[in-house]
Amino acid sequence: MNRQELEQSVGNLAREFFRAKLGRIPEFLEVRAGERLLIVSVKGFLSRADKVSMERATAQRDLEHRYARLFGHMSPLVGAAMSTKGAGLCDFQTILDLRNDECVFVWTLVEGPGPSFSRKERAIWPFGKIRCPVCREQFSKQEMRLSPRERRVGVCRYCFDGWSSRGRKCGRCGQPVTGNQAVAVFPEQRGIGHFDCGGVPVAAH
Repeated sequence: MNRQELEQSVGNLAREFFRAKLGRIPEFLEVRAGERLLIVSVKGFLSRADKVSMERATAQRDLEHRYARLFGHMSPLVGAAMSTKGAGLCDFQTILDLRNDECVFVWTLVEGPGPSFSRKERAIWPFGKIRCPVCREQFSKQEMRLSPRERRVGVCRYCFDGWSSRGRKCGRCGQPVTGNQAVAVFPEQRGIGHFDCGGVPVAAH
């Protein structure tokens, strides 16, 4: 598959994904296939109700979590479709900017069919999933920031990445977690912050 065919195929698939998941197509959707990266840029996918609710901080956090989880479903869909056409994709990343109504999806292009996204998405710990103390959703090993001290406690990567993008402010003292400061989760407050402020430590990387 040449670059133009790849961009067209992924573009059509992305439009169908948005139509099926949100009931609408973004105002702008662009696909760029480079030597090593496949990038899908979208703008204008938020609904009118979403834009109104963005004025409230708590609602913005809920929206970030909702869209991060929703857009995570695009990886196995595109990966499976491309593998049947001989194009391998891996290392999926979502860059979400709700304030500007934008999102960028990035894959690394590899030779051959690449890994099985569907198998990777289904993989879980031997003992099953655990519940994120921040969003209360269950998550698996591929989505976690696990505590090195308490192996049944962790934060899903969607909550952790959302917290990081909002300035890494501690849920207890309100000050940012910086440099080499240890990160902890506060299950009773559904927050993340400094380990020194109490709580269960979680992996920072």
